[in-house]
Amino acid sequence: MAKINRRDALVRANLPGRIAEVMTPHAYRVRFVGAETLNMSCNERDAFGLPSCFGHEGAFPGMVVVEKILAIEAL
Repeated sequence: MAKINRRDALVRANLPGRIAEVMTPHAYRVRFVGAETLNMSCNERDAFGLPSCFGHEGAFPGMVVVEKILAIEAL
């Protein structure tokens, strides 16, 4: 069995192309069954006085919990 060097392995795996695809922003239309939470027991306020306690550093006043994805379409 021939030894495959690192460069050949990356070319075969198309790693640069796959990384570029993942790192490229995409927009999707998603239909799902779920629930939205708005200010659930949220007494904290952000710098502008708005309720916030979900997401990164509590930046969002609510969140969506997805139960089941019905359809997803790239736009």
